[in-house]
This record gives sequence, C-alpha cells and structure tokens, in this order.
Amino acid sequence: MYQIITQTWINEKRQMDSVGAKIYKKRGFAERKAKEIEIDYITSRDHHIVRKSYVRKTLIPVTEERAKKMYCRSHNVYVDGEYGKELVTPAGWYGSHAPAAELFYRGINHCRGYYKEYDGNYYIEDED
Repeated sequence: MYQIITQTWINEKRQMDSVGAKIYKKRGFAERKAKEIEIDYITSRDHHIVRKSYVRKTLIPVTEERAKKMYCRSHNVYVDGEYGKELVTPAGWYGSHAPAAELFYRGINHCRGYYKEYDGNYYIEDED
C-alpha cells in the first residue's frame, strides 16, 4: 500500500507536509497521481509557491525497540518531525564505523535537533 506525501514551500520556506487520504495498491498509480499534484508558480502578490510530491509505503507505528531492530536491519524508520513524519538518517549515509544501534540515535538527533530528548512515536513502512 502506498501514500502520496506533498511538501509545500512558499518563498523558499518550508510550510507543511500533507499526506494523501487515498491509499494506492500499486506504486505506479500513486506516482502518476503525485506528478499531477506538483506545481511551481508565482502568485499575483509575488509569492513563489512550490509543491512537490513523492510516494512512500504506508507507515505503521511501532515501539522504540522494534524501530531500532528494523533500523539495524537496514529498514526505513520514521519519527515525528516538525513537518510530519521524517525518515531517520540511514546508517549508510554517515560513513561511520560506529554500531548501527548508535547511529539510530544519531539519526533521530539529526531529525529532531541535537540536545532534545525524543519522546515521540516511531514508524516503519508497512510490508503489505
């Protein structure tokens, strides 16, 4: 199952992310619809509006331990962010020799900002 996520910027400042209500069974259908949603225009008041869309699998909530285990197995893990659910930076992006369990928390800090304790939800992609 797939969802369309739309990101909106106004004058190069990110405003919000929205999650499409419709769930698609096939990725191709969702990608075609996502392309129709994308816009880039300037309003009569000189506001530059950009809307980009992408497709991802539907997310299911999990415990911190399950999220950490899935992250260590190279699955995508998401956390609550400022604009919606954000991908925890994958371990391979760091180029580090640190254990994946340590990189899991480093990735959450990257999403949430350093020195902030994360007490939100964890999500993984649904495998259906």
